[in-house]
Amino acid sequence: MANEGPQKGGHTVELCAADDWLVHQSLDPISTLWTDDPRAYERYWFGIQDREGLVRITQGAGFYPNLGTSESFVIVVMGGRHTTIRVFKGFDGNRLSLEFPPIHADIVDGLRTWRLRLDGNQWGISYDLTWTDTKRPVYRRVGPSVDDGQLTKAMAGFETFGNCRGWVEAGGTRMDAAELALSGSRDRHWGVRDGVGGRAYVVGDRSRASLPPYFPGQWVEFKEFGLWGDVVLRNWDDPRPSVHVVDFERRLRFDPVTKLFRSGTVTNYLDDGQELVLRYERLGNQIAFLRCGGYGGPRGGTPDRDIWSGMYVGEEVVEGESYDANDADVQVALAGLDQHHCVVHCGEEMTQGLFEAYEPELYERCVAGEPTFAMES
Repeated sequence: MANEGPQKGGHTVELCAADDWLVHQSLDPISTLWTDDPRAYERYWFGIQDREGLVRITQGAGFYPNLGTSESFVIVVMGGRHTTIRVFKGFDGNRLSLEFPPIHADIVDGLRTWRLRLDGNQWGISYDLTWTDTKRPVYRRVGPSVDDGQLTKAMAGFETFGNCRGWVEAGGTRMDAAELALSGSRDRHWGVRDGVGGRAYVVGDRSRASLPPYFPGQWVEFKEFGLWGDVVLRNWDDPRPSVHVVDFERRLRFDPVTKLFRSGTVTNYLDDGQELVLRYERLGNQIAFLRCGGYGGPRGGTPDRDIWSGMYVGEEVVEGESYDANDADVQVALAGLDQHHCVVHCGEEMTQGLFEAYEPELYERCVAGEPTFAMES
């Protein structure tokens, strides 16, 4: 049980189970962060999908100690049916527990194996998946980024790729994860991010809040390497160091009605002098609309109540909704930070992965011909 202590940053300093570990790096208990910035966070994220475009699962959770809250969410897209479950609760100082019933996560073997579960619920979707990392993660720091003298982002962490065993159930039908060849990517990030906590905590340009100006939103694993955003990750037994994308060119095509991404080619220029050319083709309407998970941005947070990650919603609140993402009007209403499940080609190799973008801003940048952005002819 947490013990009350002195105040720091307006919140009670508390002990938790992790304080019994010999891991302290400051005079504060583990529940206290390195900064009093209210936008400070620590979170995990998984993006999992099959080969054919049948199932898309996103699961994540975040702690916001300086705001006194925490949350977890799941987005499942099957045949274009987009279902989200969100769980909110106060922050009790314990970051060892990743329990947000009906959403569960367990670290089975650090930097290698996790277990992700979604219990049966009113939305009729559940799963029990054991994830194993397949690429070697590399620690890195991003930022700090500053807008008009104010910090907008300072982030650290790592990313990797993996595959799953277990099962997914929807509508009373259970599917084997291995038969579906469920795989994907994950990340573990912590730091400060503009917009955490809601609109009141945006200190940068509110019209472009959280927009990564030219970030190549690509999450794709091939047999010998994986491209996570702007870093190329290696297999566990590959001693070569990771390399980074230092520049790129995008030629993209969009749906004429929704203005959402449909396909395109991205040429990535690496810091070792090589080029990585990837061709993307979206699989149906398998799109995860991350606004539904609280990823706020220029178009707001959740479409129904404008909830952003880190906002206090209540104690033990479970909510959710389901949309028909095959409907063009629904896609337009949900658009914001979107992840498109795609077939991806690189040379002779074909795989599947994610293409992420802020929308319709991506379309607008291509129409305007901003640097690195162009419409595909």
